[in-house]
Amino acid sequence: MPGSRHRFRLRGTLDGPEGRVGVSGRKVAAVTTEEQNSQGRELPGADVRNEVSAPVGGHVVQAGVVHGGVHLHPGRERPVVPHQLPAAPRVFTGRAGELAALTAALDDAADTGATVTISALGGAGGIGKTWLALHWAHRHLDRFPDGQLFVDLRGFTPVGEPVTATEAVRGFLGALGVDPAGMPTDLDAQVGLYRSLVAGRRLLIVLDNARDTSHVAPLLPGNSASTVLVTSRRQLAGLVTTHGARPLDLDVLPEAEARQLLAGHLGDARVAAEPAAVDAFLECCGGLPLALSIVAARATAHPGFPLRLLAEELRDHTTRLDELDAGEIPLNLRAAFSSSYAALTAEAAVLLGLVGLAPGPDIGLPAAASLAGLSVPRARALLRELETAHLVSQPSPAATGCTT
Repeated sequence: MPGSRHRFRLRGTLDGPEGRVGVSGRKVAAVTTEEQNSQGRELPGADVRNEVSAPVGGHVVQAGVVHGGVHLHPGRERPVVPHQLPAAPRVFTGRAGELAALTAALDDAADTGATVTISALGGAGGIGKTWLALHWAHRHLDRFPDGQLFVDLRGFTPVGEPVTATEAVRGFLGALGVDPAGMPTDLDAQVGLYRSLVAGRRLLIVLDNARDTSHVAPLLPGNSASTVLVTSRRQLAGLVTTHGARPLDLDVLPEAEARQLLAGHLGDARVAAEPAAVDAFLECCGGLPLALSIVAARATAHPGFPLRLLAEELRDHTTRLDELDAGEIPLNLRAAFSSSYAALTAEAAVLLGLVGLAPGPDIGLPAAASLAGLSVPRARALLRELETAHLVSQPSPAATGCTT
């Protein structure tokens, strides 16, 4: 290779009385094409001979000429391992059944050799879907050696616009080591590149706060051993039927777990000191983790104030949503409900407001239809829309009404 300035290094092992002796380029005379040219020697032939004979003892020096072509092979770059998960919630209680279901889905996929495991976590705003996903994810990081991807799709947000598929895919490509200058501009090409990069890898992909199935479909891997967690305030029937996702709907916390959550934030001593106030918190928050966390945040901000003062403020249902506001959007129950309400059709939004005025937690279908001045079939369709948005629930298969 005349004129070449590439250096190469001889490495080998020698068998001798002293055992196997490693020989590096500093122990063995390195030969370069530049040195060969300077001595007027050629580099002919196809065979390479590099032999040391006789017993090895003391220092080993090998000198000579390497005959044959020299080929330099650049090493393959190791894939980038992303770690995009936000921190797990500091306080987390309960949800044993849901945590076990997520783990069972992962184990089943490993046993059956399934390619992609998808779990769809559904529930009302503030029910704790993201907290559950992150808590579970951080407990199983060892199952995903190729990394974790996370995106908040902002499907239901009181401020700003949802993240588009193009924005989300480009974010994932960047996390996987793709130079922005080299990214395709076409969405289909971006999705194809993304799926190529994750193929065969064991990744955890968390798609948080999705608006609907079409919002997440471009972000689903193709041929991969990855696990996908999708959270949404809607029932994602398309994700279940088309992509084989396992639905996992979250309900409010039972009283014992809600009490544990408050104790985790406020401390056992403070909770035990004012049991009546804590009981009022539990009643007013209805087992909703976000509401309980907001109450705890407000109480923590005033450690010297009696809890009963906050409990008295919460008892007035006409101003309760105003009290369940810790001053920031993530800790604002009204904002959480408003973004879900804004996604409804006009008729469904009106019906929700009307059934909310009915006394008691339940209302029958005929009563809901009469209250809204609708036919029973039309009221049923609108209640189904509200149920899909996790704003009402049907208490049993035989029930003809809903629980608000």
